Amino acid sequence: MKNRKHKVLLSLVVVFLMFVTIGSVVAKDIAYITRGASYTDPAIINILNNANYTYDVIYQNDLSLIDFSKYSVIIVGEGNFNNPSLIPVNQKNSVIFNSYHLGTWGWTGRSVSTKASNYPSEIYVRDSESLITQNVPDAFIPYYKDNVIVNHALKFISNRRLDTAKYRPKTLWISLKDFSHKNRVVIPFYDLNNQIIFYQSRAIFDEDSPPKYKSKTGADKSLFNIEKIEPTHDKIYKIEGPIDASFVRNGVGMCGLNTTELQQNQLRNYPFHEQVWVLDNDINTEEVYDKYVKLLESGERVFIWPIEFKKFKDINEVCQRYKIDEFPHKLIDNNIYEGRAGILRLASLRL
Repeated sequence: MKNRKHKVLLSLVVVFLMFVTIGSVVAKDIAYITRGASYTDPAIINILNNANYTYDVIYQNDLSLIDFSKYSVIIVGEGNFNNPSLIPVNQKNSVIFNSYHLGTWGWTGRSVSTKASNYPSEIYVRDSESLITQNVPDAFIPYYKDNVIVNHALKFISNRRLDTAKYRPKTLWISLKDFSHKNRVVIPFYDLNNQIIFYQSRAIFDEDSPPKYKSKTGADKSLFNIEKIEPTHDKIYKIEGPIDASFVRNGVGMCGLNTTELQQNQLRNYPFHEQVWVLDNDINTEEVYDKYVKLLESGERVFIWPIEFKKFKDINEVCQRYKIDEFPHKLIDNNIYEGRAGILRLASLRL
């Protein structure tokens, strides 16, 4: 576990431990590094002032001039630094509020993981009621290895192959206290600028009351994985949910059949891509069958599952069964239907 004792990340406990560690230091306690004045986070400044710590705010243009040996702790703020290698996070006790340079510093999820290598490494545990995280940029925080809920979430992720899926989200969250999304795996949706603008949570316990998926309240639905669209592949596969979309090249999670204006605008960025719907496979249920018919009657192009895959409910089940991390897009391409031909094909498969 590389440099684990020198690496602390954002959580109430971590920040508390940091303060205890430096509490007896007489000289300047903290170097708070930011890109510039506009990137200086007032929440962090308030924490430092309220705790009576001495600190210097250091802008990125001054990094080469600073002697960091006089500081006990380095705090690194959010932002894309010009030369992150000048920040000695591996020589000093450091607290990172930065989501851009973990790889550069060797602070990847796996370098701080205390789990076995077959577990996903980037699962966040967010305490929505903790004052320490309010108005502070999102940061990578290690999961609580002894928490029963977190362990169940890790097993769910591993069983579903969400830790290895080729087009998986770069982060997964779980909240232990959020009123609406408590004890559910939270899947973030990024935009073309790699900013999180939407999310869905997925139930991980069989006894959880419906719905299986919950969305961010009061927000327009975005497209999951829109930032991963490859211009060189001529199709976009419109898949109902983000889990299935994590296994398909150019697959985007739609969160249902009704597209929002935001989703339509996102798709307009790819006017030369053919759009194909990919739905669940249980066509013997009236709800799913009606979805297929509705799309086909409206002129949409739809993937219809070959009969040899009849026993599988969806893409994720196929990937679990065959232990694969990418669903073959050629299988989709070879089974695309539209209009009456698609409706007749559906009818033949239901016999």
